[in-house]
Amino acid sequence: MTVRTGGAPYTTRILVRRPADPSQFSGAVVVELLNSARRFDWGMMWGYLHAHLLERGDAWVGITLPGALPGLQKFDAARYAPLSFRNPSAMPCPGATGAAAPVEDGLRWDAISQVGALLKSRDPSGPFRAFNVQAVYLTSQGGDLTLYMNAVAPRAHLGTGRPVYDGFLARAPFGLGIGRWSDLHPCGVEIDAEPGADVHRPGVHPESGEDLVAWGSAQQARDEPGDIPARRVGQESLPRSFSGEGATRPKARS
Repeated sequence: MTVRTGGAPYTTRILVRRPADPSQFSGAVVVELLNSARRFDWGMMWGYLHAHLLERGDAWVGITLPGALPGLQKFDAARYAPLSFRNPSAMPCPGATGAAAPVEDGLRWDAISQVGALLKSRDPSGPFRAFNVQAVYLTSQGGDLTLYMNAVAPRAHLGTGRPVYDGFLARAPFGLGIGRWSDLHPCGVEIDAEPGADVHRPGVHPESGEDLVAWGSAQQARDEPGDIPARRVGQESLPRSFSGEGATRPKARS
């Protein structure tokens, strides 16, 4: 996998929910890729997790992805005018008519990695400059998390050599599939998945009864010779915040 255009500028936003008092912070930050299927920022995983996160003193951060920009800018054109994932290339995709696409969806992979690195940094302008961040986890429902885990995460490291994200929480029966590597290409060109890339981070895939039925049907339909099996990790491997181990628990609230 190679970078087609390096140094491309973009502007996104993050939503931050954290304890007001740093002493009540557990040390864990859960980063959610906000769902843009409805063309606005939808914190689906926050809906599932917020009671647990608030009780523990965890922090939550939501990342705005390209699909939500039109909705935000329609809602408040002045406030969200700076948001942009502008295509740095003027070349249209092969076979396309007209100009190049105005938006480069691939910049979201940069945003996901760079936001995670920011949260772990001691940058004085960062949102956690006064907080002792011990671990940062990534979650979402959808293919972006799947593809990031398999294609980007093994290559996303801090200056210390440590990974940007310390674990992943995937929601939905397709949560830990390999994903479509064509989504990494700006023109959607089919490319072969690179063998040998492994996340080497804890992964959690919670399943409801409905998920198990859907998962079984999907597996039966796609299990062919040579297929790469999806990997699911049970609750015994839950890291820090999700298992209650390894992070400082917040003080009891009156």
